[in-house]
Amino acid sequence: GGRRKLSTNVVFSNLAVNANLTGEALTLYALSAQVAAEKASGRFSASGIATIPGLDPMRATGTFHVDTAAFDTAGIDVTQARPSTISINNGIVRMDDVVWQAAGSALRLGGGVDLTKEEAALDLSLTGVAVLRVLSAFVPTLAIDGTADVDVRVRGTASAPELTGRMQLNNAELALSSPRLVVSELSGPIAFIGDRIELRGLTGSA
Repeated sequence: GGRRKLSTNVVFSNLAVNANLTGEALTLYALSAQVAAEKASGRFSASGIATIPGLDPMRATGTFHVDTAAFDTAGIDVTQARPSTISINNGIVRMDDVVWQAAGSALRLGGGVDLTKEEAALDLSLTGVAVLRVLSAFVPTLAIDGTADVDVRVRGTASAPELTGRMQLNNAELALSSPRLVVSELSGPIAFIGDRIELRGLTGSA
């Protein structure tokens, strides 16, 4: 039970953990919680097993599964295509099989995170078709609709991520509350190059 607030916008509640540690063997029978943000809410449950030599988390190896997860995000149902599989191996967390779907579209998260560095090092990929309205749940001043073909790699660190790849907008609509701006029929590519974003032939109507 209880509530855990990770930031000003995301709150975890009804947190429940059922686990057993015998020697160096950890069995996570169940971890579940409800999640709420300004425009998103849902619930997840996870399980897994790991071996932790010397009870040092950075030497742990194991596999964890997000068994169930479903969220209402800006009015769109976001679910897993199948239970997600995430592995850990000596401080490296890998997204072995993570696919999320919404409104008939699917996004795959791949790659991993190296926790052995002073600051966690990212090497993640995001590919598939994104339902843009989901972004509205995390940016209160932005309303956006439509879809985008995504092929993006994220490297660097959480505090200084480096994006490469592209996102192809398909007849999207964007509205900003401040400053007031509405753009419709947005189509074309957006290229991510390190710390730069290039709009190559992006068209729309204001």
